[in-house]
Amino acid sequence: MGKTAKAHEAGRNDAAAHWLVRHDAGALTKNEEADFDLWLAEDSRNAERYAQAVKLWGVFDETGAHTQLETLRQAALAARPERPAASRWQTRLVLAASVALVALGLGSSGLPIHQPAGTPMLETASTSAPAGQLWAQTFATGRGQQATHDLPDGSRITLDAASRLRARFADGRRALFLEKGRVLFEVAHDGARPFVVTAGSRTITALGTRFTVSLDERRLRVFLAEGRVRIGAGEEEDSPSEASVILLPGQTFLSHPGELEITRSVEAKELLWREGLVEFDRTTLGEAVAEMNRYSARPILIDDARIAGLEISGLFRTSRPERFVALLSEVYPVQAVREGDRIHLVAKTAEPS
Repeated sequence: MGKTAKAHEAGRNDAAAHWLVRHDAGALTKNEEADFDLWLAEDSRNAERYAQAVKLWGVFDETGAHTQLETLRQAALAARPERPAASRWQTRLVLAASVALVALGLGSSGLPIHQPAGTPMLETASTSAPAGQLWAQTFATGRGQQATHDLPDGSRITLDAASRLRARFADGRRALFLEKGRVLFEVAHDGARPFVVTAGSRTITALGTRFTVSLDERRLRVFLAEGRVRIGAGEEEDSPSEASVILLPGQTFLSHPGELEITRSVEAKELLWREGLVEFDRTTLGEAVAEMNRYSARPILIDDARIAGLEISGLFRTSRPERFVALLSEVYPVQAVREGDRIHLVAKTAEPS
């Protein structure tokens, strides 16, 4: 198969994965039903591609009868051309080319994140307020948990899994300190008291806005959904320097060691984590595993440097880390080895020809 044909086939698999995700989210609108029917009619193999995407993740085995998808599956089987089954390696190549690989079970995409067995309960700890300090509290979530809290000023915060945030409100300032993880801030306007989030070596100052801040060992990420924020260094929020960055709605600020970047992003994508989903787009396996570990009760470890740099793409349920691991083993040259409460990923040995 030439490069053009491979790209065409990858695009067809992208579409199949898209429709699988859309069906997973709930009933299609009339326009979507018409578009789906049109896509099926465009190519006699599209029904097969769709059924293959569904079958790969064992949807039918897990959910029992699902009339709409079972009908599609039967139609796909009936339309399947008589040909030798594709080899396991060929299947991997086709699926790996798709930027919309899906590891989802059926059900509402808005299900809350599950709490894995053995995960500590959500933490909220108030502390006594020193003189001149009106209120202080610490918020934290464990693996696989999310939590939303209303603050005394009318603001609201939503913590993603494995996150920790300290808040300290005084007469002239609302100070918050993100120690790790990701938080969505919905800020109530108060011109007399700036709302300042410190994350790593940066401060994010806002007045009446919605934004997310994500912090891990390697990078800081700030996405602005509404309003305006100023990102500065250290404690400069009271006297912004020329190095300060002003974000506009739809912009993302990304800080790596020695590198700063501002890009455009889409709110729906940036807030997928609130719906229990995570999307990777040519993300290295190392970074993807680090993200999934925020939700997995069993730590996933990469024991082979040869696979850490593999690029993967897809939309995954954060409540299904085991499905994520199963996809890696099925689609990529990766093998999962389970030892005790840990999952080790190593390079898969070559299959005999």
